[in-house]
Amino acid sequence: MESHTLVGLASQLLSEIRPDVVITFAPDGFSGHPDHIAVGAAVTAACFEMRSATPIRLFQCHLPRSRMLLRDRLAEWVVDLTKRFKGTKDFVRALSVFSRETTALGYAADFVNVEWFPSGSYLIEQGEAATMMHFLLSGHVEIRREGEDGRVRMVDAAGPGEFIGETGIATGKPRNAHVVAVDDVTSLTFSASEPLSTDGRRERNVLTRSLPSGDQIDARVSTCIDVSDFVGYKIRATAAHRSQYPIDPNMFPEAILREMFGVEYFIQVLPERELGTSLLDD
Repeated sequence: MESHTLVGLASQLLSEIRPDVVITFAPDGFSGHPDHIAVGAAVTAACFEMRSATPIRLFQCHLPRSRMLLRDRLAEWVVDLTKRFKGTKDFVRALSVFSRETTALGYAADFVNVEWFPSGSYLIEQGEAATMMHFLLSGHVEIRREGEDGRVRMVDAAGPGEFIGETGIATGKPRNAHVVAVDDVTSLTFSASEPLSTDGRRERNVLTRSLPSGDQIDARVSTCIDVSDFVGYKIRATAAHRSQYPIDPNMFPEAILREMFGVEYFIQVLPERELGTSLLDD
């Protein structure tokens, strides 16, 4: 194969470096990015071409489907704060991208959507079950509580950069007040949902096994590495590509980041496992 092709370039690099272990993207490109898919396919093909001449240990990275709800973690975080949370414009933008990307990739199991509420409409109604949490992107709301006497009184207000409904999510109790849009409101809404595949579709026909956490991993996963001590480095490296993933490592609690990014999984592709001929062999 000519050296100017992607597979040829991968083969050339492998011949020069002669690594003990090669790690690349799985066929889904880890994130579904076309460049990742192309690189993973090229490196895998190059390793298969070279395996007869050079022993190669090839692993493909795997992204599990987490059952973690970012909604719940954020609610617990905000409720535990000693003062009312007010996000900056950078935080608003970062949370919007961060939440949608992490749920689409499977790091969290939320359904995250941008919703619009016209003036006078109810985002939350008192007494209903707490299933959603809102992060206000624009507009203002009033928190109104209905007393035993039937009178409705305004008890608080909120605007852009603030969470709404986090107390009900954190406590699991019914809503204790109405939340009404004073003017037109846009919110980032978090609710529970089944995990999606990297292309936004439900997972189908994938053989998986469950971890103690409840997360689902590909049944072929052979290696699990705890990288929780290096999560800060991972986030800072991601933050360097702010055009794609504008996140400041200090914006979110370390506990949430460790839970989401603290473990990495790999599927061994080479050397291929030989087919056994007996159920009694070691």
